[in-house]
Amino acid sequence: MAESPNIPIKVVRLCDLEYFPDGVRFIYCGSDGAVICDATNLGIINRLKDADNRHIDSCAVSPASKRVAGSVRSRFGGGINVWDVEINELLLHIAEDELRINSEKPILRGRTLRFSPVDSNVIASGCGDGTISLINISDNSFTHFTWAAHSDCVTNVIFNNIGTELVSSSDDGSVKHWNIKGELIKVLLEQEDNTEPLKGH
Repeated sequence: MAESPNIPIKVVRLCDLEYFPDGVRFIYCGSDGAVICDATNLGIINRLKDADNRHIDSCAVSPASKRVAGSVRSRFGGGINVWDVEINELLLHIAEDELRINSEKPILRGRTLRFSPVDSNVIASGCGDGTISLINISDNSFTHFTWAAHSDCVTNVIFNNIGTELVSSSDDGSVKHWNIKGELIKVLLEQEDNTEPLKGH
């Protein structure tokens, strides 16, 4: 049930948007946390609960529309939250340090997240330290495999349509093709050393 379907949505700082697969709802995240909205009436349906009121940089919706993952950060620490949307309950918080393989390398950007298109228990996450994590959720716990993928921030990561391979992009100028074991299949794009950055007009 919508909180207020006739009142315009006001956002302090918006970081990410994603439609639910059902096409009826969308979610936005940012300084307000994560908010699920009615795509027709633009009313707020639900605000996902987080006891620490963390800022959410990015979000992802599971293929069955039952779960949402968010890349969170606050004075309490960052990481990934996974919610059960149907009961508005935080299922799992994965602390940032649990996923990192080099805690000394600075993180300059929030994580990018993507659910497997065939398995709502599997999430791919690209990190600001250049690593990719493949996370498998089971009840209130998780396992993960993290590998060094890029020399700079991972800006996006996507699955193929059967969830067996990944493509990642990075601020290092490269786009890479992986299998889900973290083995590099091919470098699809690599920025040359003498390439000048794009400039606005």
